[in-house]
Amino acid sequence: MSCQNLLACLESEQQTVAEFIALLEDEGQALIERAAPRRLGELTERKTQLADQLAAQGEARDAALQALGLEAGHAGTQAATIPYPELADAWQSLLDASATARQLNERNGVLISTHLRFNRDALNALRAAAGATLYGANGRQPGVNLSVPRRA
Repeated sequence: MSCQNLLACLESEQQTVAEFIALLEDEGQALIERAAPRRLGELTERKTQLADQLAAQGEARDAALQALGLEAGHAGTQAATIPYPELADAWQSLLDASATARQLNERNGVLISTHLRFNRDALNALRAAAGATLYGANGRQPGVNLSVPRRA
């Protein structure tokens, strides 16, 4: 039985992971530059699309593995490189790209945590300087009545 379908699946996944890496690099740059929330939202939306695409490609790879009589997932793909050594380079390329994507995603997570901590600390400093809450849910300072008194 031919492994060409499995090879095509691996190459397709590797291409999508490469797109994901480029997107993670863009996201990292946007976080460093403190890009507008809209830009970060667009990047997050695209990341979700690529993650969904990768999940579908993983399912296609699992089906190709099963067609070859192999176990699904990482273990099956690793096992496939023994009877089909022509898969080894594509599999290793996918593993390497996935590791790069994981590292970039972790880096971006650290950047996000740092920004959140900075914003939380800045807000706490402002609250302390103002003596508690700066503004209530209605957008006004507590205890300040801005209404104009009525004349009788």
